Amino acid sequence: METLAPTETAQLEILINEGFENIRFSQTMEEVRAALGEAEEIEMHDEDEETDVVIWHYWDRGYSIFFEQEAGFHFSCAEISNPNTLLWGEKVFSLNKDQIKRLFEEKAYKEIESEVHEWGEERLSIIDAMVDFYFENSKLISINFGKLLY
Repeated sequence: METLAPTETAQLEILINEGFENIRFSQTMEEVRAALGEAEEIEMHDEDEETDVVIWHYWDRGYSIFFEQEAGFHFSCAEISNPNTLLWGEKVFSLNKDQIKRLFEEKAYKEIESEVHEWGEERLSIIDAMVDFYFENSKLISINFGKLLY
């Protein structure tokens, strides 16, 4: 599989509550590895000597994949910063906060919250879609989305 930098023309497509590209939530590490290849970096977050989350970073492609222990280390969440990402056919990184809200409202998602963190980053959460959009200086910088598997 070819590795593309997030600034290149390769487009990723987010599928709310399903996954993205050719991987789906609930797939095993082996299934994700077969679909995406080896991660550039693997990070483990743990508490109380038990691994809670394993994160596979694909920096050149502009995304990270999360495997939670509570979900049996199955694919449960992704974070994307690739500017060529599509959501329902829209280049989501070119949209502002209000346009993203409208896009979700048009798809019947109504549980929408917004918060400005003390460090200045703004989070727009679509609760019923399990997706968070992070903005710096009104510009979308990353999208975190997942599916509850447990």
